[in-house]
Amino acid sequence: MIDSLIDIDVKYTFRFMQCTGRGALTDDQTGALMVHMLSNAFYSGLFETIRHDLSRQEAIVYALRLRRFFRMGWADLLGMEKG
Repeated sequence: MIDSLIDIDVKYTFRFMQCTGRGALTDDQTGALMVHMLSNAFYSGLFETIRHDLSRQEAIVYALRLRRFFRMGWADLLGMEKG
């Protein structure tokens, strides 16, 4: 299940980079691997809330922090404004 989700995320990440001209990671195989690894890390991180039996409220706080962390990282990698 998570592999299918990651495949979809990677596909649309590359589509986003193509449409916006933010192709810093599209140049070679290393870039493709980096996008896959980052997507995997994000979704694996979300599932950690279940593995560690967080309450719903704790999981929401955790997910929001994780999203912010990855959003800031992507903004940096793609040369976009942070915020």
